[in-house]
Amino acid sequence: MQLLKVHEPEFKAIHAVADKLEPDLRKAFLGAFDTLAAQLPLNTLTELVEAGNVTAIGEMVAALELPTKAMADAQKIIGAAIAGAGDVTATGFGLSFTLDNPAVQRIIDQFTGSLIVEVTGETRRAVADIVRAGFIEGIPPRTQAREIRRIVGLTQRDANAVDRFLRGQLEGGIDAKRADLLADRMRNRLLRNRAENIARTETISAANKGQTMAWDQAADEGLLDRTTTREVWIATEDERLCPICAVLDGQTISFGGTFTSSVQATGFDIKPAGTIEGTPVKDIKVTGTKPLPNPVSTREPPAHPRCRCATGLVFV
Repeated sequence: MQLLKVHEPEFKAIHAVADKLEPDLRKAFLGAFDTLAAQLPLNTLTELVEAGNVTAIGEMVAALELPTKAMADAQKIIGAAIAGAGDVTATGFGLSFTLDNPAVQRIIDQFTGSLIVEVTGETRRAVADIVRAGFIEGIPPRTQAREIRRIVGLTQRDANAVDRFLRGQLEGGIDAKRADLLADRMRNRLLRNRAENIARTETISAANKGQTMAWDQAADEGLLDRTTTREVWIATEDERLCPICAVLDGQTISFGGTFTSSVQATGFDIKPAGTIEGTPVKDIKVTGTKPLPNPVSTREPPAHPRCRCATGLVFV
């Protein structure tokens, strides 16, 4: 088998597309997240917390809407990532890739839908934790209401971390105004991290989708034989390589198939490989594995948040 670069833009091209667009997507998310809390009236939240009506608070959170402009900007960036990688890939086959494709729009719409579900779902779970802890510890309802507004947009884990930090400050005798300021700073830092996490993951995902869609187009045009072409997972071989992708690296599947892994590496080495035209310049030797709690199953990267992998073509 041989990986042919003439028909494969490689992971460097995928990274170039994603890296160029990631800052704009991060900025769009930060702007969107900053407006969500304003959709939760503080007085109404306080009344619901005082009544212990977690269900009604959850319904308010579920009704949150990301700003139209921010989501339109995000969709445009995702579309650009798909188009950028699709253009590079299609050019290798002498084809022209276009965004005027119903499948592309479905991917873009799915991206927006899944994002709002993820954001509201994480926040609803965190709200239940905050109200429960506040009731046990006797935290005033208005303080809890401010905390609910503060954690909107964070993951459940980060939201709970901010809440524990705030309660720790108050229990330690810190003035409430000062504690709120410190908690806001922590929240802002974690929210920036989350926006970056989403932006890096989604631009890589969109770029990889553009590549696979261009491959499908080439196959439809008869330029690829689906029966004799395989796909190979290519990990970024550097100090940031993770145990999940170390195992996936080099895995081949049938064209249009699904990459899967039930294990992650407990140890691995990256060593120089022989010079073979069209193959990565390094090789990964996995020295041990252990089961993954959640097996990876995906046609193209990312296999996890901030995954930097790509896929290539192998002709048998």
